[in-house]
Amino acid sequence: MAVDVMKELMRLDKYLTEMGQGTRSQIKEMARKGRITVNSVTEKKSDRKISPSSDAVAVDGRIVAYAEYEYYML
Repeated sequence: MAVDVMKELMRLDKYLTEMGQGTRSQIKEMARKGRITVNSVTEKKSDRKISPSSDAVAVDGRIVAYAEYEYYML
């Protein structure tokens, strides 16, 4: 079971980069400035592991929802 939990965890900077919130270096700077919260607690380290399915991540007070895949039909 521990392997499944580890598969689900993702670095905060990777999560926010995939969601289009900036580059990893920009995310690191945002974290240093206290602009990112995880479960309503300010997060200063961008390398923290989070669970996209259960942790609530916000940037500047706005929730960033995780979407693994997006499909567009033209």
